[in-house]
Amino acid sequence: DTMGCIKPLHQFLRDAEFREPPSLEEPASLERNVAATTVEDGMHVRLQEVTSERDSLVARVLTLQGDIRERDHVAAELLGKLCEAGSVSDDVDHRVQCLESQVHARDAVASSLCTLLSESAADGLKASDLSRQLCDSEAARESFALKLQHAESQVEDLHRRLAVAEDVAESLEQRSLHFQQLGIPVAIDGAMDDPE
Repeated sequence: DTMGCIKPLHQFLRDAEFREPPSLEEPASLERNVAATTVEDGMHVRLQEVTSERDSLVARVLTLQGDIRERDHVAAELLGKLCEAGSVSDDVDHRVQCLESQVHARDAVASSLCTLLSESAADGLKASDLSRQLCDSEAARESFALKLQHAESQVEDLHRRLAVAEDVAESLEQRSLHFQQLGIPVAIDGAMDDPE
């Protein structure tokens, strides 16, 4: 009854599923299904790669936006310092002109004292007094000359700072042009448009 099976024959036949023999079209259909599954898997992998590349590009764009904002902030600070340096330079120029006029006045006084000294050589007391005034005038003249040299050195230092600030501003402008050439639009406030 069992025919080598642990189930009785009638139960074996009742549990068995009877199917028709496969036709010649079924292998081709199976191959098409396998090919379609392979293509679908490839498309899924490619979609994941494209998504990963898109996320990487978005992260890079966000990083560039942050860099541009930071550069704009630095450029604004440099522009403020440049304006402040220009104001200080004007003030120093004015002070230098004042010191030069005072030096010329002291030179005129010294020349006048020399003339008085030569005219009053006969009078020893007056000559001594005039000589002392002349020495004081010379000391004051040297002091003003030192102040003038210091002011000129400050002006040269301000000119150097101004040149450095202009170089930095030019570098920032070139970076902005470089970003625009890369196709990354830069707004006035330093922010960039979101990529589509």
